[in-house]
Amino acid sequence: MSLVVHHNVAARFARLHLDRAQEAIQSSTDRMSSGYRLNRAADDTTAFAMSMRFGSDLVGLETVNRNARNGMNLIGAMESTSGEILRVLNRMRELATKNATETMTPTDRTEAQIEFVALQDEIQRLAQTTHMNRVQGLAVSDTMTFQVGAGGGAANQVVLSLRSMTLNALSIGPGNADINLMSHAQDALNKIDTALSRLNTRRSQMAATFTQLNAAFEVTAGDREALLNTLNVIRDTDYAVESTNLAQNQIRSQAAVSILSQANTIPQLALQLLQA
Repeated sequence: MSLVVHHNVAARFARLHLDRAQEAIQSSTDRMSSGYRLNRAADDTTAFAMSMRFGSDLVGLETVNRNARNGMNLIGAMESTSGEILRVLNRMRELATKNATETMTPTDRTEAQIEFVALQDEIQRLAQTTHMNRVQGLAVSDTMTFQVGAGGGAANQVVLSLRSMTLNALSIGPGNADINLMSHAQDALNKIDTALSRLNTRRSQMAATFTQLNAAFEVTAGDREALLNTLNVIRDTDYAVESTNLAQNQIRSQAAVSILSQANTIPQLALQLLQA
């Protein structure tokens, strides 16, 4: 080996490995302090891009999960109210049945009519006051769309056909149904039966939509967990690996410093030759 002073190849080589060890130590420190394996695109360009895309998909899945849950909550509220409307209709039917017979006196019919009107008002109140976030579900006839998929289009939506359950929609309002007279009570019985049939049909539609929303919720919840696990593998720090890397690179760094110190003494041999 030549003995020169201008180019200390051994020292430069040791310095190169020292720099690499220091960079690796810095990388491990960044990962362990942040908890993320990917802190910048330079760490792994492809994986970084994937993690950004997966992160956006995860936000979308979390949002549609909330959409499905909110839809189920709204349908649950409507179903609860529908059950109460059913109870009121059954009582109205009971009163109409009583007044549809000759054994009732005019006074009895008047008293039954008072309760009948109160029950009509209660149905109207129930239909108009059931809502979530100011969205009414029993006082309007319309369609309600729930976004339950991360993409666009009908395949990512569940649609509920709403049918109003107000007195007019059920055709049992004060102008359509009363039990003041026996003949009116008999006519009211038919109208109440029709209202009961409509109510049951609408409850079946709500139950079917609830089932769809629940299925969509379970699917997106599973997709979310799978995506989250994948994202964790790509993005998060494996502390077992990084702690091992850190210890290894600290040893390499210390060894490089020791070798660099020795390499820097090689040119001094030239001075010994000159002194001789």
